[in-house]
Amino acid sequence: MSRLQITFPDKIHFTTHQTVRIQDVNYRKHLGHDKIISMIHDARAAFLESIGESELVDKPDGYVLADMQIIYLDEAFYKDELRFDIAVDEVSNRSCQIYYQISKQSSSGQGPQVITRAKTSVVFYNYQLKSAIPVPESIRTLTTQDETELTEA
Repeated sequence: MSRLQITFPDKIHFTTHQTVRIQDVNYRKHLGHDKIISMIHDARAAFLESIGESELVDKPDGYVLADMQIIYLDEAFYKDELRFDIAVDEVSNRSCQIYYQISKQSSSGQGPQVITRAKTSVVFYNYQLKSAIPVPESIRTLTTQDETELTEA
């Protein structure tokens, strides 16, 4: 069986943390697959808020998710502290890819252990015009800074 591959970019643009709550745990006593998707949405909302693209501002411009890919690599359990690293890559005129790498502290104490990798295709969209719009400058700036840093290194 072939498995999906998601390679997380080298540059992290945002990090946030979430704790696995009791309602996130399924009947097998680990983090449910559906709950991790909700946690990814929360992390994405925090990231967008941090660059001035709040989902809560009532304006016609926003985004839609065209697709989502997710790989489950390990389990997480009630009260585990999860780290969500987010990176933006593959920016085009009207869309980009947002990557997520979710990790927890390993039980053996050997550092972080990646439990999930995911990627969402984001299309920026004007809901009044019902049309795709250009990628916001706040997103473009992130990847422009990456290119500048790479050429200076």
